[in-house]
Amino acid sequence: TDFYLDTITPGVVGSKADELTSWYQRTGGQKGEVEAAVSAMIAAGGKTPLDVLRDIRDMRSKFFPSRPVKDSLHSVPLATQAKILMRRRLTLTMRDKNHLKVRMVMSVMQGLIIGVAFLEIGKKLPAQQLSFLFMLLQIGALSNMAVMPEMIAQRLVFKFETSDALYSTVAAVLVDTLVNNTLAIVGNVTTSVIMYSLSALPWNKFGTLYLWAFLCFMVMTNFFKVISAIAPSASQSLQVAMPGLMLFILFNNFFVNRATCPVFMVWALYISPMAWAIEQIVTGFYGADPTLVQLYGYDDSDGRTVLAFGILVAEMIFFQCLYFVTLKRFNNVSR
Repeated sequence: TDFYLDTITPGVVGSKADELTSWYQRTGGQKGEVEAAVSAMIAAGGKTPLDVLRDIRDMRSKFFPSRPVKDSLHSVPLATQAKILMRRRLTLTMRDKNHLKVRMVMSVMQGLIIGVAFLEIGKKLPAQQLSFLFMLLQIGALSNMAVMPEMIAQRLVFKFETSDALYSTVAAVLVDTLVNNTLAIVGNVTTSVIMYSLSALPWNKFGTLYLWAFLCFMVMTNFFKVISAIAPSASQSLQVAMPGLMLFILFNNFFVNRATCPVFMVWALYISPMAWAIEQIVTGFYGADPTLVQLYGYDDSDGRTVLAFGILVAEMIFFQCLYFVTLKRFNNVSR
C-alpha cells in the first residue's frame, strides 16, 4: 500500500504523479471514460440522499426497531433529542462532583459572610434594614457572573454539535434551562436562607421577601444567559455584561429611586428588575410605615403589586426568548 501511495504522491522520491496525470488526460486515457460515465449517471439520475436513508432504514428494520425517515434537518424528534441531551447533561453534571461541591460551598460562604455582616439587622430600625434587603437581591444577581465562563464553554460544544445537525437549538435551550436554572436556584435558596437566618427578621415575612427576590433572580439569570450567548469569549463576557448590569443595579429604586431620579432617566427605573422587586419587598415589610414608603417614593397599592409581578415575569420571558435568538445567531463556528 505504501508503494502505491508513494507512486501517486507529488514530491516523493519515485513518484509517478505527473506521468499518471498526463496519461489520464491524454486522448484515449481514462479521462474520457470517467467523464462519459459521470455524464451518463447525471442524465439517468440516481437516488437522492433521502432515498438512500430510506433504503438503509428498510434494511435495519429487518433486525432492529427503526423510526420512519423524515425529510427534516434532524433524524429524530425533538422529544428524543431533549431526552438524550438531558441524559448526557445529567451524567456529566453528576460526574463532576467537585464542581457541584464548589458551587454549594460558595453559596454557603456567601450566605455566611453577608449574614454575619448584617447579623441581627432585624432588631434595628427599618431604615437600617433596607441595605440588607437590597444586598439579598444583589447577591442573587451577581452570583450568575461566576458561572458565565462555564456557560460559554458549553456554548462552544453546542455550536460544533448543532453545526453538524446533531440536535436542534430548541432541545439544547430546553435542557440548558432545566439544568442550569435548577443549579442556580438551589444555590440562591441556600444563600438566601442562611442570610435571612442570621438577620433576626421575622420568618413570617420570608415568603414575601423571597417571592420577589426569586423573580428578580430569574430575570437576572436569563439576562446573563443572553450575555453568555453574545460575548465572544469568557474574558470579554464581563465587559459585555457591565452596561446592562450597572443600569439594573444603579437604578434599583434604592440607590436611585423615584424621589431622587432625574426626570430623563425615570425610564431606567421601569426596566430594572431590582427596582420593582425592592419596592414590593419594602412595601410588604414596612407598608405600615408611611414615612419610609414616602421617602423613596414607593407605591404600596395592590395594582402596583400586580403590575410589578407582570413586568418581572415579562422580563423573564423576554430574556429567555432573547437567549434563544442570540444563541442561534451569534458566535457560529466556521467550517
